[in-house]
Amino acid sequence: MLFVDLLSQFLYYKPYYKYSTRITTKEKPTMAAGEYIINWTDSSDVNKVPFTIQPHQIDGPGHSNSNTPLQLHGRYIVNYGEIVAENFVKLLENFSSGTAPSPTTAGMLWFDRLGGSTGDGVLRVRNASNTGWVEVGSGASGGGSGGPWGAAPGGGAVDFTATSFNNYFVDTTAAPVTATLPLTPNIGDVIGFTDVSGTFDINNFYVNPNGRLLMSDPANMRNNVKYSTFRLCYSGATYGWRIVA
Repeated sequence: MLFVDLLSQFLYYKPYYKYSTRITTKEKPTMAAGEYIINWTDSSDVNKVPFTIQPHQIDGPGHSNSNTPLQLHGRYIVNYGEIVAENFVKLLENFSSGTAPSPTTAGMLWFDRLGGSTGDGVLRVRNASNTGWVEVGSGASGGGSGGPWGAAPGGGAVDFTATSFNNYFVDTTAAPVTATLPLTPNIGDVIGFTDVSGTFDINNFYVNPNGRLLMSDPANMRNNVKYSTFRLCYSGATYGWRIVA
């Protein structure tokens, strides 16, 4: 009888025993182990290769792997709620900063809060080849190059260095003025200039390409047309800056 009682107890508790051991921490990694495979939106884009995030790892700036400017967590990361929340905040504000987010990928947005000649900020989108930023709009009303129109440094009456996605009033009433273009422009960068004083014909306005080509010429470009307005767009190292309007 004792043997029968022990056998019946074993049979009675066996289902519970199997269930309880099946969910132990020891076996959990076996059931859910493995990396996350992250796929981009457009699988036909050869520049966007799927990447993996290993368990207990984070992919992002400051870690051994960084494929996006976000913090993407793998399996078994604790307190991941804070990481997810901060990612949403960054997306909400379009990485608002005076420094571009890194690493970049085609199609991402960045609000350059220090951009624009009036400091109102500029929204930029990464171009398809992931080689530069394209102006989307500014925090102030602007012209065709995206940024607002405003007086160049020194009231536009002295030599100055131009920055991409800005439009400058230039005043050559007292003397000729030279604008130096950015040293390291990105493809798609645009800059505008206008003769606010109507004196380019008397005191000419010069544009220094700063080591790049300007209309296929490395020399300074001279403008002597009264009340002229024009914009330059950087096309790359082969052709340099081109007049687009």
